[in-house]
Amino acid sequence: MVNGGFTPIPPYLWTLDQRARALGYVGLRAYLDARYTHTAHSLHELAVELATSVWMVRLVMDTHGVPRLPGPQAKGRALQAVSDRHAIARAAALGFPDIRAYLLDRYAERAWPLPRLARELGVGVRVVRRLLCAHRVGRMQPTAAQMAAAAQARASQTARYTERRRARVAALGFGELAAYLRVRRVEQGWPLARIGAELGVGRRWLRAHLNTLELP
Repeated sequence: MVNGGFTPIPPYLWTLDQRARALGYVGLRAYLDARYTHTAHSLHELAVELATSVWMVRLVMDTHGVPRLPGPQAKGRALQAVSDRHAIARAAALGFPDIRAYLLDRYAERAWPLPRLARELGVGVRVVRRLLCAHRVGRMQPTAAQMAAAAQARASQTARYTERRRARVAALGFGELAAYLRVRRVEQGWPLARIGAELGVGRRWLRAHLNTLELP
């Protein structure tokens, strides 16, 4: 019997508590809260750090009242945490103070696409998307280069459509669009839907060109 109200600590708890302290924590409970509850390390990772077995980790968690997640949920959370830590380490290696600073630079300011971010971080696109959501990082205003590229793309698309319509008008035996529209709309009285179907254009586009030519 031990006098003085002192309750001896089981040797296995004392040993693991000392290992937790050697890792920089004030005790085993603080270690479990930090590594499992907050940073989502798996039981296997805890066992490796404490130089013990997974079974023993479960035992000390129960002893200290640290709740464990169900198996599938714990596994999913642990895998997610591994991906997050990998991305954070990669961002740090690239010179960023944290992952949010990396995402702001690459995604918000430079407008990198998600696959490019994923390749640089060494994670999946789903991980990048989740990190963006978690850190509330979105696109900023497009840069001048991005706006210029978008304008060039729109101009190229317009040119392609114009050439396609010109070729269609020529195939129908007309020298220009205006002549075609006068014949179909004024002389033959075709409805807009029929003209649009023959040219392969939308009603809004067709109505705008008819208005320009002052045709009904």
